[in-house]
Amino acid sequence: MIKIKNKQIGQGKPVFIIAEMACSHDGSMDIAKKIIDAASKAKADAINLQMTNVQDYMVPHFSAGGVSEGKVKEDAESSGESEIYAYLKKLLWFAEKEWKELFEYAREKNLIISVTCNDMESAKLAKKLDADIYQIHSSSLLEENLVREVAKSKKPITLKIGGTLLKEIEQVVEWIKQEGNQEIILLHGYQSYPTKLDDVNLRFIPTLREKFSLEVGFADHTDGDSELALFVPLLSIPFGANFIEKHLTHDRSKKCEDFESALDPKQFKKFVEFVREAEKTFGQANMRDFSEDELKYRDVSKKRVVSAKALKKGAIIKSDDITFKRANTGLLPDQASIFIGKKLKKDVKENHSLEKGDVE
Repeated sequence: MIKIKNKQIGQGKPVFIIAEMACSHDGSMDIAKKIIDAASKAKADAINLQMTNVQDYMVPHFSAGGVSEGKVKEDAESSGESEIYAYLKKLLWFAEKEWKELFEYAREKNLIISVTCNDMESAKLAKKLDADIYQIHSSSLLEENLVREVAKSKKPITLKIGGTLLKEIEQVVEWIKQEGNQEIILLHGYQSYPTKLDDVNLRFIPTLREKFSLEVGFADHTDGDSELALFVPLLSIPFGANFIEKHLTHDRSKKCEDFESALDPKQFKKFVEFVREAEKTFGQANMRDFSEDELKYRDVSKKRVVSAKALKKGAIIKSDDITFKRANTGLLPDQASIFIGKKLKKDVKENHSLEKGDVE
């Protein structure tokens, strides 16, 4: 069980829902605040902010990755920077005072703050601003110094393990535990944007739980244009996910960065509502006391012991004198043996519900 402020993450607890802002703010504080507003109105538990100092994260000539549709234009500089690098450098890094403002704004909206720290400078700033949760992206997962720096916070850590081997996950978990931090959540989720349904692989969640004995969550990147984007995360819960990360943007039609898997505010609110309603259906693993409605159903649905024909007072009841039918009163079929061989105290009509007091 992991405790984050007034929330608990673990089996039997409400699913922890985190709105992933990623880079959908497009470098705008106003848009970032709109996304925080949407997460708060939807009653998400937390907002995830991605901090990246591009100079420490990526070589200037990097060009293997991708960004959202139509985003890279003519941002490359004559210094030899790739278009992607130049674009991301402008997009990703708010000033410290701006990050502080976003932290304060999110807290005013009663949101827990998670931070993806993509480099050492980001990790130190997140610590300075007192992040509630630290997240390490798959790209930085094998960076031991960064992992250990984050682990020293003693705050809960989510590990995005997409594209990571089991032996690599074992190593990262060991580094964190060596720093005295046991608050680890493995975040399963194939990180293509959007993710094909065939690649979601929800059956891997219980495997992770069994192998690592850690809490496991699901980072969903289903196409935000698909109706299934609201339902695929729900499917992860019965597989053992108790932490769901879902991308959120302020307006999908604007196609801001990271919009592919993101939901609009109205969709995100509906998604959270679906999770909370779905949770009501889970119940408990052990047999519980019947609810009032279940007792009523049992009372009216179970067959009863009734007379198969009209019988006279004093008759000795034989097995073919009784049958089982749904009736308003009477004993259940597994109690029928108490009537066999007994003498009737009174005349009974066919379909009479037999009670213990009807025989001597």
